Amino acid sequence: MSGSAATRQILIYLLNIMKQNEEGVIGDIDTEFLHDFRVSGRRTRSALSQIKDVFPEAELNRFKQDFRALVQYSNKLRDLDVYLHNNEQYLSMLPENLRPGLDSFFMYLRKQRENELRQFVEVLRSDFYRQLITNWEAFLVSDEAQEAAQVNAEEPVITLARAFIRGQYKKIMKDGAKIDNDSPDENLHSLRIRCKKLRYLMEFFASLFPSDEITILTKQLKQFQDNLGEFNDLSIQQNILKEYLDTIVPESDQAILVAAAIGGLITNLNMRQQHVRAEFSDRFLLFSQKKNAKLFKQLFKDDKAVITKEG
Repeated sequence: MSGSAATRQILIYLLNIMKQNEEGVIGDIDTEFLHDFRVSGRRTRSALSQIKDVFPEAELNRFKQDFRALVQYSNKLRDLDVYLHNNEQYLSMLPENLRPGLDSFFMYLRKQRENELRQFVEVLRSDFYRQLITNWEAFLVSDEAQEAAQVNAEEPVITLARAFIRGQYKKIMKDGAKIDNDSPDENLHSLRIRCKKLRYLMEFFASLFPSDEITILTKQLKQFQDNLGEFNDLSIQQNILKEYLDTIVPESDQAILVAAAIGGLITNLNMRQQHVRAEFSDRFLLFSQKKNAKLFKQLFKDDKAVITKEG
């Protein structure tokens, strides 16, 4: 199968998942509808950015920007879903006498979520979204997409898959090796995004490789991602708490209790974040160990595909 045919199959599959989850998001049936919708949107954007020179670049630029905007519209909503889901976990971090101080905080989050959901539903009902989905679907089945003349369009898909995955893996190894205890948090954030890109590529093309081997590498990557993802989540959670803390005027006993509870939760989350940060080196060493490197090299050997531009 050619690179363009395989890429179209992937993108049509992702588009269908988004469409299947629309009504679940709008009806607020379950938070998993939003999660699946967002994952498909992010994977679409990632595929457009990473699978190079398969479709006309001028056509893709507009779609890349629009899918990026679409996912960003729901970022705050997803963060709030995660926070509210972890309600009991946050309460368990505090002594019992401080736990009532979080009641007003979670009420505040629920109100924020209502506002964010309403705004995102408006996006899903907007001309912007309808035109994006209609135009994207039309492009994927168009002659332009099916008869693409770009340099990688007719390359065997396995050749492209090996090249794209190998390139992203090498960047992770290079960037990860530079991170030490003094590196800024932003470096871990950038590495987290690179790992996400690699995992998407491995999932896109998993069926092209031996199941046992690709499963081993995907599992190892996920374990490494868990460390980077938790570090990022803890940063987001602390920022939400700090924003709320800034709104509190400690003029009553109740306000003082709330401030104490929020402060205690920030302290606990920060301690956990420092612990996760300290685990990074061991997690990276585990992921970059020789047997993994050997398997990556074996599965994603250089087939001399024509790959251009940085991803």
